[in-house]
Amino acid sequence: MMDVVGYRLHRRHRGAIDRIEAVADQAVQLVTRKMREGIDPLRIVVTDSFGIDDHVLRNDAALLGTSKRQRLTSKSPAGRTSISEDGVLVVINAERCPADENLDVVLVHELVHAAQLSRPGAREEKLRHLRNNHGVEKLTRLEAWGANWRISADEREAGRLEYLASKLR
Repeated sequence: MMDVVGYRLHRRHRGAIDRIEAVADQAVQLVTRKMREGIDPLRIVVTDSFGIDDHVLRNDAALLGTSKRQRLTSKSPAGRTSISEDGVLVVINAERCPADENLDVVLVHELVHAAQLSRPGAREEKLRHLRNNHGVEKLTRLEAWGANWRISADEREAGRLEYLASKLR
């Protein structure tokens, strides 16, 4: 199951939603076939530079049952992926993807992360990381090192599979 919606998005970026709606099913199919992994129920949100962090932080706070808000350190990324109450949340910044080719690459990259978060045990691991990031429950130094190593490995895997975006029609 997949849902594509806009959040705090100016109408000039309506084309981004249309493009994602047009290629999302094909992109999911390409990623899951290549990775030999499934993707949990998926919600794709298309937003702007202000909405991307806001939406992810609201989702994470709701997931943890806390109102404590963390500040994200990156400067308006092109995309973010996290777990949600009922599956996986992918948030795409339409302002950072001016052309369909950029949008396709970001979509595929984030769908790889969605597949990674759908692996056995990944959801629980992500929850532990979120609890640490929001100050609910601290990770040990060794656990934090392992989490950072896993994130780096996941980023490398997502980067290697970005070429799948060129196959989207």
